[in-house]
Amino acid sequence: MIGSLRGWTHFRPLLTTQRRILRSIIFAVNTKIREKALHSHPRFAPARRMQCAALGLLGDVVGARKAADALLVIAPDFSVDAFTAWYPLIE
Repeated sequence: MIGSLRGWTHFRPLLTTQRRILRSIIFAVNTKIREKALHSHPRFAPARRMQCAALGLLGDVVGARKAADALLVIAPDFSVDAFTAWYPLIE
């Protein structure tokens, strides 16, 4: 029984890859939605927060910093600590 359970560990990289692909698809869809939201309402802080997170997850540090700077212009009191204290984040 235990030997058969160990056999499933070789699927872990595949599942991780699938998760990354799914995140990329979601990011692409969210990018269009976010661009539309930011174009219509440039001072909409939730879209800016999503932009910061998405760019950070993609590893675009420069883009994430620019988005964070734009977010802080809109919401100068924003902090990740305060945000995570009231927003339920789930992996």
